[in-house]
Amino acid sequence: MKHFLLLCLCLPIFAIGQGTVINDAINSPALDNSSQAVDVYLPPNYDAADPNTRYPVIYFLHGANGDQGSYPFITGILDNLISSGTIHPVIMVKPTGDQGLYGSSFYANSPVNGNVEDYIIQDVIAHVDSAYNTIATPEKRTIMGHSMGGVGSMRLGLKYYQMFRGVASHSGPVDANGLQYVVPDILSESGGSAPYNYSPFNGVFSGLTHAIAGAYSPNPSKPFLFVDYPLDDQGAIIDSVHQKWLAENPFRYAEKVPASADFAVYFDCGLQDELKIHYMTQSFSDSLNLINYPHIYETYNGTHTNQLAARFPIAIQFLDSIMNPFAVNVANLEVQNELTFNTYPNPVIDHLNIEYELNNKDLVQVTIFDRIGQTVATLVNKQQSEGIHQIQWNDFKNHPKGMYWIRLQVGEQVVTKPIILSSN
Repeated sequence: MKHFLLLCLCLPIFAIGQGTVINDAINSPALDNSSQAVDVYLPPNYDAADPNTRYPVIYFLHGANGDQGSYPFITGILDNLISSGTIHPVIMVKPTGDQGLYGSSFYANSPVNGNVEDYIIQDVIAHVDSAYNTIATPEKRTIMGHSMGGVGSMRLGLKYYQMFRGVASHSGPVDANGLQYVVPDILSESGGSAPYNYSPFNGVFSGLTHAIAGAYSPNPSKPFLFVDYPLDDQGAIIDSVHQKWLAENPFRYAEKVPASADFAVYFDCGLQDELKIHYMTQSFSDSLNLINYPHIYETYNGTHTNQLAARFPIAIQFLDSIMNPFAVNVANLEVQNELTFNTYPNPVIDHLNIEYELNNKDLVQVTIFDRIGQTVATLVNKQQSEGIHQIQWNDFKNHPKGMYWIRLQVGEQVVTKPIILSSN
């Protein structure tokens, strides 16, 4: 991947060494003007005094019972990816989501937990764009997370797709229909036979279910737990409560994303996830397939947490690739963006059209790479005359579904674009 990105983007990466983590604090109007902690990773060679060099941003949402300091190893991952040239320099922002009665807000607005969604979308992003040298555009802003942060990032990313270029979600309970898979575990923790006694202190599944209820079905008039619980005392799912959960299902927001939107989706989950979340991620992928929503879903051998050090770099490279990030000199933006081309349809079903225009006769190369940088096809490698050129790629029957890259080089100029192959 390192050589692939350097080759395709043709942009020098000079960052060497370690980045800096700033322990910042945000005054949050959304959360009653309280002070909220946030960690901000600044890449190597970041210079606050240089407003002309700006960076894309990844917002990282932590899991349940965590805070902004969780997953400290991600700093080393960023350092290694940037310093090796695998990705371009990037800022990562890690806000806290441990607000509320259950310490796990699921990043939703709730009278029980506070307006945590507004805090992330309004307060955190505004603060970061004003306090740091960011590229404050949706194309250079992405969101990712794990577990609670996995569903939080997916839900917020899809709901506010106009504000982000894409999302990467790890082991997130991204389908509320997945409640059915954990009901037996909740009942086992709650006495084992009807009538069941539900409490957040009964066990892991009971605690997480109460936390989700605090986010999606809060009830301030029902002390002391202040939630409408999704199960009755006989262990049956209460439809009226479950519908409140489904209203916040990421899929409901995916259905509202227009086909013209440029929003990329990646998520994964371990097949041995002890919280049974792999059933939920598979269900979410199946639902996206029904509406032909392009996405990348990967499974792997691993539990809820034991492969994160290997999975985070994959997600960060995905986000880096869709943002096409690099340290931008504002004065050179127009020159860097001269070369463009169109590709359609995307996702690709049975063919891909590629169209570009040359101002002068020049050497042209059009190459397709897979997600690990291997050349899949070379469509053009010759001198072409000025004017509009159209080519088509339809020879992909032996290539698996997933993400690919198209690289157009005209002389010394290079542009790359991602595509999703949805059939083979």
